Amino acid sequence: MKKLLLFCCMLLATSAFSQSGKVKKEKTVKQGIVVKGGMASYSIDGWDCDAGFTGEVYWSLSGLLKPKNTESHWAFETGLGIDFSKSKAVYSGRKRGIDEDIFCIGLFTIPCNAKYILNPLSTRGKWIVKAGIDFCPLEIGVPQEKEGKAISSYYHLESTVGMKIGIDGGLGYEGKHWGLYAGGFGGMMTPWSSEASSTSVTMAGFYASLHYFF
Repeated sequence: MKKLLLFCCMLLATSAFSQSGKVKKEKTVKQGIVVKGGMASYSIDGWDCDAGFTGEVYWSLSGLLKPKNTESHWAFETGLGIDFSKSKAVYSGRKRGIDEDIFCIGLFTIPCNAKYILNPLSTRGKWIVKAGIDFCPLEIGVPQEKEGKAISSYYHLESTVGMKIGIDGGLGYEGKHWGLYAGGFGGMMTPWSSEASSTSVTMAGFYASLHYFF
């Protein structure tokens, strides 16, 4: 009986030692959902624009550029999602205009970011600086200037389909399942149509984003 008890104790001790010797490896590639929102100032030739809300939701894939080197400072982030923006504009030229609502929805928005990890050896959370581009090949609602055909002609903004491209950069903190970033961005929208006028639409602003990693 004593031998059996001694054998059980040895078995338990061996099991505990083997469990304590195991180090759970941190994931080098993560998937997640990103919710991004902020304020943007728009600029359209000949129009006075109000600042408006802009947002983005996308599925993300991120990881180290050198997965085998956990001490690497460099990482990447890409994804696929949708974006939206809302603002108002008033014609500032001699001919009268009407207040215009600008509302754009971008489908298949693709963010591509390079990330620099400030403390790669941290096991609690990491401080990260990132910068990159956002590209949307199908932006619905891109404003395009048109002149009315009435006797008392006026200018207005017609919604059309186009593309949007922008750059952004920010500073953030990422834990095991959650991340938070803040930064700024700038970009432009242009219609796809070959008949489009020379209306120039640019934007700039700031944002905050919340990340959830699976």
